[in-house]
Amino acid sequence: MLSRHSYDASHREHRNVSTDHRSGHTRAGRATLSRKAYQNCWRGSRQSATSPAVRLSQCTEEPFAFAGIWSTVDDAQGVAHPTFAILTTEANALVAQIHTRMPVILREQDEEDWLNPRLSLDEAQALLGPLPAELLMAYEVSPQVNSPAFNVPEALQPVA
Repeated sequence: MLSRHSYDASHREHRNVSTDHRSGHTRAGRATLSRKAYQNCWRGSRQSATSPAVRLSQCTEEPFAFAGIWSTVDDAQGVAHPTFAILTTEANALVAQIHTRMPVILREQDEEDWLNPRLSLDEAQALLGPLPAELLMAYEVSPQVNSPAFNVPEALQPVA
């Protein structure tokens, strides 16, 4: 499960595919994971049900896409295991108040390029910087958002 807050947004996973032509097995590629927001603990806090939490989203509250990578790894018995990772980058000025790193959030116009398997490595890496701080907003939410037992929309409301 990629997020325990499934009510947060319908998530779409998009993948570009590279194929090992000798075996026909999908091996690796770039992907996106769509979200409306994400939560993070304050810098230096260990994630727990009492850690101060912050919700970050675009100022427009429109969904956005995290840049990701995926692969299929075969174990010693030849069983394929899919893997997925969200890429991170240095924090922008807003997120730096909370954490030193942030997920790569692609601009809408860059999502298709990120998924293009013909995109050169240099062109792909150029898309991996932090989203500008002025495009994001952050607000404190209940620390209970960090607990899988408290998986309700009320956990995402701003703390008064």
